Amino acid sequence: MARFVFDFGNARGKWFSPKDGEWGDFMHAIAPLSDTDWATVVGRGKPPKGLIKVNGLAYAVGEAARRHIIRERPKGAARYNELYYLPAACFAFVEGFRESAPVTLYASHAPQDQRYAGDLIHSVKGTWTVECQFGTLTFDVKRVITLDEPICGYAHYTFTANGEERPDNPVADKTVLLIDIGGYTTDRVSIDPGGEIDLLSIESRRAGTIEAIQQFENELRHKNRRLFKDAGDLDIRRVEQAIISGVYQFGNQSIDCSKEAAAAINTLVSEIVLVINNSGGAANYDVILLDGGGAVLIYDALCAAFSNIDFVMVEPDPAMMKFANVFGGAKLAALMGKVRQHA
Repeated sequence: MARFVFDFGNARGKWFSPKDGEWGDFMHAIAPLSDTDWATVVGRGKPPKGLIKVNGLAYAVGEAARRHIIRERPKGAARYNELYYLPAACFAFVEGFRESAPVTLYASHAPQDQRYAGDLIHSVKGTWTVECQFGTLTFDVKRVITLDEPICGYAHYTFTANGEERPDNPVADKTVLLIDIGGYTTDRVSIDPGGEIDLLSIESRRAGTIEAIQQFENELRHKNRRLFKDAGDLDIRRVEQAIISGVYQFGNQSIDCSKEAAAAINTLVSEIVLVINNSGGAANYDVILLDGGGAVLIYDALCAAFSNIDFVMVEPDPAMMKFANVFGGAKLAALMGKVRQHA
């Protein structure tokens, strides 16, 4: 049975296949297609990347969906159904396996969605026939195990790939606050010395990078109205890089956007300060671990705001931070496998 970890975030879907050590991501964009749309693009050949059929229903997913009308994206638990979460998961399976496979799916979610875990499981558990660029594949999802995202982030930092505690775990005997800064939510959990997770402390706040990114993009477009007059949707990866660097690269023109970037970062930092304060305050923690793509945007600003607190990113490579939860989910899966073996 192949283990597969999937994190369907508000900005991107991320996946990791532990067996092959492969990982990837795709834009959070799903557009249902009519039979006419499918026939026009596919004809009698194989569909291009991003176009799939799941049990006969056609979709454009990820970058391919840019060319199609997308209804408003459902947020949070509203995604957990067979017409939305399922095609996203099947597209991830296609990318990760490229062949038919029986699957045990480890699916992460925001803590506030725990009460909807049953909906998530129901939406994806079963046998699915997928027409895609690699032919017709069958994915038999026999088990679905849901995981809280902040615990996945903590596992990535403290566990090895085999599901064992790191021998050099620097937070083993410290009081830790983990903050997972996602697209629409910021999640947090407190961990006591010895790695004891305070399950009652797990909480989500409606605050994330998408609002700050939208603020930045609106200001950037307003300040450069003529330049962006005919520009369509901006690639979120380019926008994030501009916030980090203070420069937006438009063709061969470098646009100074440092003021707009600082304003967006300060907005997000203010939200994270509220999360820290609502968790008992920074003085009650030895270390604050940062998880999620938003951590990369505000790490320097947070360190400046709390110079006496150790902020540590759970993934040292900023470019790989967005995969921290799926990597951590795989480590939790390995730990669960060990527990079952000794049960």
